[in-house]
Amino acid sequence: SIVAERRGESVVEDLNRLIAPTRVRRTLRSVPALGALPVARGRGNYTPPPAQGGGGIASPLEEQDYSARTFHAARYLETSDGIFTLELSPPAKIVMTDADDVNHDFNYASPP
Repeated sequence: SIVAERRGESVVEDLNRLIAPTRVRRTLRSVPALGALPVARGRGNYTPPPAQGGGGIASPLEEQDYSARTFHAARYLETSDGIFTLELSPPAKIVMTDADDVNHDFNYASPP
């Protein structure tokens, strides 16, 4: 009709159809019933997974060579009265050896 064209009703309906199209309702296909399964006892043979190496550090850890240590720059602490001054050398790296003779580095942050 001319009135509907002037108002643009058909254009609005066409746009709405593009934006939200009507959904077609689909049904699932039917599957025939099979009936119950007979009673059965299950059986399985357990096979444990193979052992994997490299899972961690073998205790105990021991330091083999003290001279392998490295230190951060020396720090000096003074007593409040100024009579005594202590020189401290904080460790930077210590090398430890585990029970499997593997070296492990312990790296320490520089103190504030």
